[in-house]
Amino acid sequence: MSVLTRFLIAIALVFGCAAPALAQQPQMPPEQQTEYVPLKDAPPRPELPAERLVIAAYSFVFLVLFVYLVSLSKRLGAVKADLARLEGDVRRSTRA
Repeated sequence: MSVLTRFLIAIALVFGCAAPALAQQPQMPPEQQTEYVPLKDAPPRPELPAERLVIAAYSFVFLVLFVYLVSLSKRLGAVKADLARLEGDVRRSTRA
């Protein structure tokens, strides 16, 4: 693996691991109750921030896709170079 590939994989892992932590909202400590509160009067429970989680998921998918496309283009470049070299070898061998 080349240095660039390793670097891109490391970045993908860092963003993949950090995305859930970045998507969470900071939690405030609950207020202390001084008296009984019936359930129907209780405040609603906090819900998950779905928008942030969706954005984090799409960001991760796009990052992985970008890394894959960069890897694919590098491999395609190597194949083109090998093909050009082989064509040159064939031309030299037919002339001799």
